Amino acid sequence: MGRMRDKWIGAGVLALLLLLVIGYPLIREGNDDDRLSVRLGAAEDLINSLVWIAADQGFFEARGVDVRLQEYRSGKRALRGLLEGRVELVTTSEVPFMKALQEHPDLRLLATVGTTDNEIHVVARRDRGISEPKDLVGRRIGTQRASAVHFFLSSFLLQHYIPASAVELRFMRAEQLPGALAAGEIDAFSMREPYIHQARQLLGERLVLFSEPGLYRKTFNLVATREFAAANPELLRRFLAGLLQAENFVYRHPERAQRILARIRGLTPGEVAAVWDSYTFSVLLDQDLLLQLQQEEQWLESELGIPRQRRPLSSYVDQEPMRRVAPERNGIIAEG
Repeated sequence: MGRMRDKWIGAGVLALLLLLVIGYPLIREGNDDDRLSVRLGAAEDLINSLVWIAADQGFFEARGVDVRLQEYRSGKRALRGLLEGRVELVTTSEVPFMKALQEHPDLRLLATVGTTDNEIHVVARRDRGISEPKDLVGRRIGTQRASAVHFFLSSFLLQHYIPASAVELRFMRAEQLPGALAAGEIDAFSMREPYIHQARQLLGERLVLFSEPGLYRKTFNLVATREFAAANPELLRRFLAGLLQAENFVYRHPERAQRILARIRGLTPGEVAAVWDSYTFSVLLDQDLLLQLQQEEQWLESELGIPRQRRPLSSYVDQEPMRRVAPERNGIIAEG
């Protein structure tokens, strides 16, 4: 309870700062001849809420940015869309970003737009004799390869002293996991909503859910190529200002924000409210992100054989866009 209270006190301070920095009313920038456009790949994940709120409430449009949204099932797929040239900006978790750097060192992380430490869970078949984590030994566990849910699963197994060699990993697309669990192709999977809800609908009381709050801090981040970021400083300034306005809206009107997100995502307001406190919606860059990238770089090397980057990881974080719009929110300290 104390942790949640401190979280909302901190959010209130941030909201007050936003009022001073960007103002709350819609302020139109430029004229019709000065409008900019961008193709944005956005995952359906609720951690991406600031993007959905900003688009729905016209915060991008008011800043003179026409955002053409392309929805993806996951941030990993959104990032693939960027690499294939279908979009120019994406939001994705830090794990796919780190993996992609191996072949695409021109990628740059521009800002974090949401965090959570209790979004991902392991769900399993209770009727297959799984009632606690140790029962996962010798079982088939599904997940999405080289993603946040894969990293969480590795951390979860380690937390419960289960060697990776003691389970059989099955890599699937996110939307395949609930059906595979119900069909008996796997005994458990590591994933987030809405796929856990889908599995519960299929299995009911035969499903058991394992949570580990605080085990893994997942971040969702705005990512572009170095060339795009360098060529579009004004677009990024306006885009980030729209996200900051969405952040202010979320903390001033949480219940209204939940209703909007429920409508957009096809959920009930109650379903959104039930998980709301597990998210923090803030646009920033902080040192914790850099530490997380370093930890995941080690995991990618040990788990998937992906060599570490030769350059400091801070060089893949472009701090200029945040410095232009909200310099007080840039807490990255470059590595020596």
